[in-house]
Amino acid sequence: MNCRLKGVIGGLVVAFSSAHLATAGPDECREATDQYLIIASAVGDALAAYEMCFFNSLGQDDCALEFSNLQAAQADFEVAVAAYRDECQ
Repeated sequence: MNCRLKGVIGGLVVAFSSAHLATAGPDECREATDQYLIIASAVGDALAAYEMCFFNSLGQDDCALEFSNLQAAQADFEVAVAAYRDECQ
Protein backbone atom coordinates (compact mmCIF):
# COMPACT_ATOMS: atom_id res chain seq x y z
CA MET A 1 0.00 0.00 0.00
CA ASN A 2 1.48 3.37 -0.95
CA CYS A 3 2.30 6.03 1.67
CA ARG A 4 -0.54 8.36 0.67
CA LEU A 5 -3.10 5.58 0.99
CA LYS A 6 -1.65 4.53 4.36
CA GLY A 7 -2.03 8.14 5.51
CA VAL A 8 -5.66 8.22 4.45
CA ILE A 9 -6.42 4.92 6.20
CA GLY A 10 -4.54 6.11 9.29
CA GLY A 11 -6.58 9.30 9.30
CA LEU A 12 -9.79 7.31 9.08
CA VAL A 13 -8.70 5.16 12.01
CA VAL A 14 -7.96 8.23 14.14
CA ALA A 15 -11.17 10.00 13.12
CA PHE A 16 -13.39 7.03 13.78
CA SER A 17 -11.59 6.05 16.96
CA SER A 18 -12.15 9.58 18.25
CA ALA A 19 -15.78 9.52 17.17
CA HIS A 20 -16.15 6.14 18.80
CA LEU A 21 -14.79 7.46 22.08
CA ALA A 22 -17.02 10.50 21.88
CA THR A 23 -20.12 8.39 21.35
CA ALA A 24 -19.05 5.36 23.37
CA GLY A 25 -21.88 3.57 25.03
CA PRO A 26 -23.97 1.14 23.06
CA ASP A 27 -22.33 -2.10 22.06
CA GLU A 28 -23.87 -1.71 18.62
CA CYS A 29 -21.93 1.50 18.02
CA ARG A 30 -18.65 -0.13 19.05
CA GLU A 31 -19.34 -3.04 16.73
CA ALA A 32 -20.31 -0.73 13.85
CA THR A 33 -17.15 1.33 14.39
CA ASP A 34 -14.94 -1.75 14.48
CA GLN A 35 -16.59 -3.12 11.35
CA TYR A 36 -16.19 0.21 9.57
CA LEU A 37 -12.47 0.28 10.33
CA ILE A 38 -12.00 -3.29 9.11
CA ILE A 39 -13.90 -2.56 5.89
CA ALA A 40 -12.04 0.74 5.34
CA SER A 41 -8.77 -1.18 5.52
CA ALA A 42 -10.12 -3.80 3.09
CA VAL A 43 -11.06 -1.03 0.63
CA GLY A 44 -7.53 0.34 0.89
CA ASP A 45 -6.07 -3.10 0.25
CA ALA A 46 -8.36 -3.69 -2.75
CA LEU A 47 -7.53 -0.27 -4.15
CA ALA A 48 -3.80 -0.91 -3.76
CA ALA A 49 -4.13 -4.27 -5.53
CA TYR A 50 -6.07 -2.69 -8.40
CA GLU A 51 -3.59 0.17 -8.62
CA MET A 52 -0.67 -2.25 -8.76
CA CYS A 53 -2.33 -4.32 -11.47
CA PHE A 54 -3.32 -1.25 -13.45
CA PHE A 55 0.15 0.25 -13.49
CA ASN A 56 1.93 -3.06 -14.10
CA SER A 57 -0.43 -4.56 -16.68
CA LEU A 58 1.35 -3.11 -19.73
CA GLY A 59 -1.68 -4.09 -21.78
CA GLN A 60 -1.42 -7.73 -20.77
CA ASP A 61 -3.94 -7.84 -17.91
CA ASP A 62 -7.35 -6.20 -17.83
CA CYS A 63 -7.31 -6.27 -13.99
CA ALA A 64 -10.93 -7.45 -13.98
CA LEU A 65 -10.44 -9.59 -10.87
CA GLU A 66 -8.84 -6.73 -8.96
CA PHE A 67 -11.56 -4.32 -10.08
CA SER A 68 -14.27 -6.79 -9.09
CA ASN A 69 -12.66 -7.10 -5.65
CA LEU A 70 -12.59 -3.30 -5.37
CA GLN A 71 -16.28 -3.10 -6.29
CA ALA A 72 -17.13 -5.73 -3.67
CA ALA A 73 -15.12 -3.83 -1.06
CA GLN A 74 -16.97 -0.63 -1.97
CA ALA A 75 -20.33 -2.37 -1.54
CA ASP A 76 -19.24 -3.60 1.89
CA PHE A 77 -18.05 -0.07 2.71
CA GLU A 78 -21.47 1.37 1.87
CA VAL A 79 -23.10 -1.12 4.24
CA ALA A 80 -20.57 -0.31 6.98
CA VAL A 81 -21.15 3.44 6.61
CA ALA A 82 -24.91 2.95 6.85
CA ALA A 83 -24.51 0.79 9.95
CA TYR A 84 -22.22 3.35 11.56
CA ARG A 85 -24.73 6.13 10.87
CA ASP A 86 -27.58 4.08 12.24
CA GLU A 87 -25.79 2.91 15.37
CA CYS A 88 -23.56 5.84 16.31
CA GLN A 89 -25.24 9.09 15.34
